[in-house]
This record gives sequence, structure tokens and C-alpha cells, in this order.
Amino acid sequence: MKNLMNKTALTAAAFALALASALIFALLNEPPSALAQSATPTATATPTATPAPTDYDSDNDGLIDIGYPDQLNAMRYDPDGDGSVPRYDDDGNEREEYRKYTAAFPNPADGKGCPKSTCRGYELVDDIDLVGYSNWTPIPAWETTFAGVKHNQYSHSISNMTTTGGGLFGSIGAEGRVEHVALKDATVTFAAPTTIADGERLKAGVLAAENHGAIWNVRAEGDLAYTGFETNRPFAFVGGLVGRNQITGTITLGWAGVDVNIVGAGARAGGFVGDNRGTINGSFSSGDVTITMPSTYARKYVRAGGFVGVNNGWAGKGIITNSMAIGEVIPANLGQAFGPVCNAGEWTNVAPSPSGCSPRPKD
Repeated sequence: MKNLMNKTALTAAAFALALASALIFALLNEPPSALAQSATPTATATPTATPAPTDYDSDNDGLIDIGYPDQLNAMRYDPDGDGSVPRYDDDGNEREEYRKYTAAFPNPADGKGCPKSTCRGYELVDDIDLVGYSNWTPIPAWETTFAGVKHNQYSHSISNMTTTGGGLFGSIGAEGRVEHVALKDATVTFAAPTTIADGERLKAGVLAAENHGAIWNVRAEGDLAYTGFETNRPFAFVGGLVGRNQITGTITLGWAGVDVNIVGAGARAGGFVGDNRGTINGSFSSGDVTITMPSTYARKYVRAGGFVGVNNGWAGKGIITNSMAIGEVIPANLGQAFGPVCNAGEWTNVAPSPSGCSPRPKD
């Protein structure tokens, strides 16, 4: 009996040893991936969450937020400010303007987040530095609101704009409004082409080449240079803030600290506005207007002033009130401290007091 029990125990032990050996052999001969799988359970992948749409009108005032240069640049593709750019052209091809605009404003909420999808323009929500844009192309036509307000208290700024065009905007339209914006360290440099079409006028200003709309509480600092040629016609309207303020244009509480440099003839040049046919109120300029003109050029075709190149009363406008210039015209015998007044233009409470249309007599 004892021998039988020992035999049974030995048989069980041998079976256990054989089973263990078989398991070890199997594990040692499995591929590494199988070993890993047997050691670590397969994890269940977590679905990637869809990013929440971006609200581009964080304060719900109907103005699309702009926080960096590419967004400022993209405004040109949406001049009416409704936050919508056509995707396809007439041939069914996706437009380059659409691709650039959507790259600047990716994954937008419905209507960009504007209340009831009624966007009506753009506003700065941060200071913008354009140092990376070697030659800013002016936004050609602006027909809505552009503001630099932060919490309705003070302005954000756009700095280091460099352009050989007309300014930040080419034209502010009759429905356009620019307010609470500060332009700092701007450089505008342009030259007259060798040929100019009959009736064409060149225009340049740090904010805009021309204004048909409303400018309110905007300031500009920097340099503006124009190179012209000998001519018996006014080909260029050059101003520190705006080149030409048209009949429907209004500028209120503006300031320009822009040094304006003119080489050649044929320019109406002012520290604030080159040619004013609209209305200016409560504004100030501090930049100098310097004119370099070869002695052979006809002096009488120069119109220059510390504030305006010409305040032009054409069509019953050309009105300036409560405004002042402290910059100089250099040389003084080529302009006026404030600027000439032509065609029955009007002024009230301005300094220094302007005189007639002709340049000052030679000192």
C-alpha cells in the first residue's frame, strides 16, 4: 500500500513538472508581440474630442476680434465686415481669398459668434506689430467699422507698418468708419510713376490714401515721403493722417505726429491732410513738412501747410474747426504754418491762422 501511494505521488509530481515545462517552452517560443500582449491588456482608444468652435466676437458687440497680423490682413477679403467671404468663383473654383480668410479665422462659430449672426466690422483685441510685413498692401476699399477699442476705454495700436502704397487703407468708403486706432512707427514711402493718366491723382496718408467716411479719435505717428517730378498740375495729395479728405469725409479728434517729406513739385502736402474737401474738427498735427525742390521747378505749383496742404472749399465744403498745427513748413517760403485756403474754404478757431490760396511770398 505504501508503495502504491508513493507511485501515485511520483506520477502527479511528474505530470505537474511536465505541464510546467510545456508552459515554459511555449512562452519562450512565442513571438515578442505575443508575450507583450499576454503581459499587457490591449488599451481601448479614447475618441478624439472635436474642438469647440471659436467665438470671434467675445464681447458680442457685432465686431469680429482681431488679435494678430494675418487677421488684420484678412479684413481686405471682407470689406463689408459681415464675416463671410464667397468660397467659389464663377467657374466653380475655390477662391484664394477664401482660403486666406479661413486660414486667419479657423473653425469659427456660427456667424463668427456675432449676436444673431449680424457681424458689422472688426475690432482689435490686442496690439498688432506688422514688422513681419515688409511691404504692407493697403486695404483697397473699406465700407464698415474698424475699431481699436479695448473695453471701451482706450485704443489698441498697429505698429511698424511699412508700405510703398497709400497707407493702412487705400480708401475708406462713405459707409466706412475707423475709430480709436493708434498707428505707431509707420513708414510710408512712394514715388510718382514715370507716366500718369490724365486726371489721375496720387494719394497717401499713414491711415488712408483717401477718406469718404468717418474717422474718429485716431492718431498716427511716423514718416511719410513722396518723390514727384516737375509738373504744372497737382498730381499728389499727401497728408500725415489722410491724403485726401473727400466731400463726405469727416475727421474728428484726430492727431498726426508724422514728418512729411516731399521731393519735387505737384504735391499738396500737409502734416494732417494733404487736400481737405470735407470736414475736420478738433484735430491736431505736430509733424514737420519738408519740401526739397530743384530751383528749376515752378514754385507756384507747390501747396503746403503744417496742418493741410490745401483747405479746398470746392462744392461748398472744406470746413476746419477747433484744430491746430505746431509743426513747421521747411523752407517756410514754400508753404504756410497752418495751410492755404482755396475756393472759399472755411475755418473757425484754428491756429495758426491761415491765409489765401497762394504760397507765402518769398522771405
